[in-house]
Amino acid sequence: MKYREAQAEFQKVFDHQQTVSVPKLKPLFESLNISVKKPLGDSNKEISYLKGENI
Repeated sequence: MKYREAQAEFQKVFDHQQTVSVPKLKPLFESLNISVKKPLGDSNKEISYLKGENI
């Protein structure tokens, strides 16, 4: 599945408040380069760093 196809599928799900099965989510997440794995290391440090950045 391509990135734009995955985006369109998620948009359809959100627009119509549909339920998505776990087996269907995996290829969608992979196409959008989304990981649901627990990050290695201390993720709080990264969050603190990002909050301190001036944008």
